[in-house]
Amino acid sequence: MAYAEEADLSRLQPGAEGLFYPDGADLPAFPVRVLSIDRAGARQLTLVELASRYGGAIAVREDEQHRLIPEQGVYRLLLQAANTVSAQPITVRGRLALSTPPESLAGRLVRSAMAILIRESGW
Repeated sequence: MAYAEEADLSRLQPGAEGLFYPDGADLPAFPVRVLSIDRAGARQLTLVELASRYGGAIAVREDEQHRLIPEQGVYRLLLQAANTVSAQPITVRGRLALSTPPESLAGRLVRSAMAILIRESGW
């Protein structure tokens, strides 16, 4: 399982392949494939290892019921390891690098600017 920021969703698709790089030097990188991407943003983070409060990269706040609520839109990706023979039944935090279609920097800046304008205008 992995989480992607909302800004990256347009470039992600099921079937994309990449590498998972575990934190630390104990485990080597291994190939993965995206099985599915949630259509709605995560309302709460279920993997506490990924929360900023516990050393992860996803900024969260804690609500009254002690649930970890992401501060920004993040979407859950379900992954499959290409080599399941060496899979371990453990949770490992790391970074994911996926192959995505190329995107121009100018196009991304224009989309970001338009999103800000729409958000600030109250539409």
